[in-house]
Amino acid sequence: MTGCSRVVDLTSTSGVTSITSPNYPNLYPTNVQCYYYIRAPQSSRILLQFTDFNVPTNSINNCDDAVEIRYYNLGMSIDYLKI
Repeated sequence: MTGCSRVVDLTSTSGVTSITSPNYPNLYPTNVQCYYYIRAPQSSRILLQFTDFNVPTNSINNCDDAVEIRYYNLGMSIDYLKI
């Protein structure tokens, strides 16, 4: 499995960023697994906006890929994540 994880730091001076999958706008590599960790100041709100979203399916119309969003706040038990 290939990885492409990174941390995205949002601050009061750089509060907007773009995240794209590997090889975008072309298909991403087979068996790639990406984790994007977004860090922001404590009083911030994060808005995720998907502008180009295409999840391929296999021949039986089952979804092979997924997007999962999890919330973690410093001080929370790490067991909460259950990765």
